Amino acid sequence: MNTQTAAGTGVSPLADPDNSFPAAVLRELHGLPVNGLSDSYLFTVDAAEFSRLNVHHAIFSAGLDGLFPAPAREDIQQALRARNDYPKPAILDIGTGSGAWCIDMAKAFPDTDVVGMDLVPVKADS
Repeated sequence: MNTQTAAGTGVSPLADPDNSFPAAVLRELHGLPVNGLSDSYLFTVDAAEFSRLNVHHAIFSAGLDGLFPAPAREDIQQALRARNDYPKPAILDIGTGSGAWCIDMAKAFPDTDVVGMDLVPVKADS
């Protein structure tokens, strides 16, 4: 399957949808790779879509002035703070898309386990 690059956008896709996905995960629709596990999610699974998701993440992060809404900021930061009397904090992102939010949360909270899940595997750069 051919994918378009995000050249010139300043946004680097976090996944390589052309790189060895199991056959059942992707299917073609009008010559474009789409999610083979869902008939209702028809966005493409290519570099252009991952770039769109990364831009979407950047817009929401700017609009929220962070990675999550301000009213919950203090509670979230407290819950994710490393403590000796509790197990390591964890974050689960279901429907992770490009994985950009998970990567940013892992950088913001390095003592936290961050897991992102999606129907289509994501191959993160970092």
